[in-house]
Amino acid sequence: MKKIITVFISLFLIAVMLTVNTFALTPTYTVSEPYRNSIYYKQLCDVKLTGDYAKDLLAVAKSQLGYHEGAFSGDTSGYSTGSKNYTEYCDWYGKTVAWCALFISWCARQARIPESVINTNINARGTACLYGETKYYFGKYDPLPGDIIYVDNDADGSSDHVGLVTGLDNNFIYTIEGNLSAKVHEMRYYRNTGKQVYTGTQIIFFGVPEYNLNKVTTPEYEPGDVNADGKVNSSDALFVLNYSVGLWTMTAEQKKRADMDSDGKYDSYDALLILKKSVE
Repeated sequence: MKKIITVFISLFLIAVMLTVNTFALTPTYTVSEPYRNSIYYKQLCDVKLTGDYAKDLLAVAKSQLGYHEGAFSGDTSGYSTGSKNYTEYCDWYGKTVAWCALFISWCARQARIPESVINTNINARGTACLYGETKYYFGKYDPLPGDIIYVDNDADGSSDHVGLVTGLDNNFIYTIEGNLSAKVHEMRYYRNTGKQVYTGTQIIFFGVPEYNLNKVTTPEYEPGDVNADGKVNSSDALFVLNYSVGLWTMTAEQKKRADMDSDGKYDSYDALLILKKSVE
């Protein structure tokens, strides 16, 4: 009887997911109304988190391509042509700042990357990594997707701007960056020199987050909180169900949180137990 109920609920949840886009990312906070009505919010919610932190970080960042800062407080839709740093990302942080560094933090939080891997940071200036990463100088390291670039805009040997590496080939390093010409923009840097294709500003070093860090450092964690957002709800159940049908992957930590019946499996029955816990 238990198996019949489990199978029935699993089939029902799969049917719901296939019909109402329930694979979608759920923002970690209450978004502003202008942003909620924008294409950028829709694209964010269409992101499918996989548990691969670097991949998820870039998927979130790419969902925001073209977003432009606003001209006045509350102008957070992304459709403006303003130049006053008014953005959804600053609205999330609660302070209006130059937002290239903040954009990476916002993306990390929406991708459910813990602070231990990429911390919340609003600073882009200096000669040290600012998100808790490991520093590698340009020319001594070939970057990987998800690495952070530190860019010198005024040739003083210090970083003034940051962005995310999306890939590289024989000629270029490709990036996505916030607050580049007041918007979320893709950019290229020459692989041999680190200079930006259009302006000549230069990558001086990379920050490499420890994406494969063992996420559980203590036995204290909330069973069922698979996505580590501090809540046990239907999103966690769907996370496990997606894994059980081969659509998503899970990290070792996520599996530990998902195994509600401690049988070493991560399946629809665990999803059912998570749903039950969410309404208790």
